[in-house]
Amino acid sequence: MDEHLNDNTLFIYSADHGVSGKFTLKDIGLKVPFVVRWPKVIKAGTISNQLIHYTDVLPTFMDIAGGKPVQDIDGKSFLPILKGNDVAVNKYVYGVRTNQNILNSEVFPSRMIRNQRYKYIRNFNSLEVVEENLTGKSNVDYFIKRGANAFKHEPFEELYDLQNDPFEQKNIVNNPELKLIKEKLVKDLFSWMKTQSDFLNEEKGNMPLITAKGNRGFKLDKDTPRRKIPDSIKNTLLEEDYKIIKHW
Repeated sequence: MDEHLNDNTLFIYSADHGVSGKFTLKDIGLKVPFVVRWPKVIKAGTISNQLIHYTDVLPTFMDIAGGKPVQDIDGKSFLPILKGNDVAVNKYVYGVRTNQNILNSEVFPSRMIRNQRYKYIRNFNSLEVVEENLTGKSNVDYFIKRGANAFKHEPFEELYDLQNDPFEQKNIVNNPELKLIKEKLVKDLFSWMKTQSDFLNEEKGNMPLITAKGNRGFKLDKDTPRRKIPDSIKNTLLEEDYKIIKHW
């Protein structure tokens, strides 16, 4: 590489969560390696514990190139951190798990919000609330129940103190001393979800089956050896049983 480019090139190395972190909103699935090299700008060996999203990468590139922030874009520039000013970029980071139209057609959407210390997770179709999610349509309710039972050990709400419990082993959502903290996280989670046009909200009984735009013919019972769906329920879902997702 040209010596000038070698000294003036920003290089980012990152990776995904690996096999062990799939389909979870715990840090084992959301926290990933992120290493940046930029000679003459970043001091070698420095570490930042600030919260950033992958959505922050594009605004950072724009900032480096001298561009101006674009209105309504997700993410914030973390260029100050790269320059050695270890300031907060985000108050929160978020996580999304949808669990539909994949693997065993197990309907189990979850959302997550976390700050530097606390993480809150809501599992919208846990066994605790599955009865409130039922529609009265046997063909739809079959898949809703299927999802709840597939994740029967995951509660409706989870709260973790990441400072004292970094591996998220102790759910402290019912700790009365943390009631205000939990309520604040819940409020801010749903506020963010609204900005993302999320198909879920605080209303109970809102558990739509979804399919991508232009893919209305997708069959939840498409052949796969992992699925065991009774013949009586196959091919019974109608177009009106789905919520069409135009973007996400």
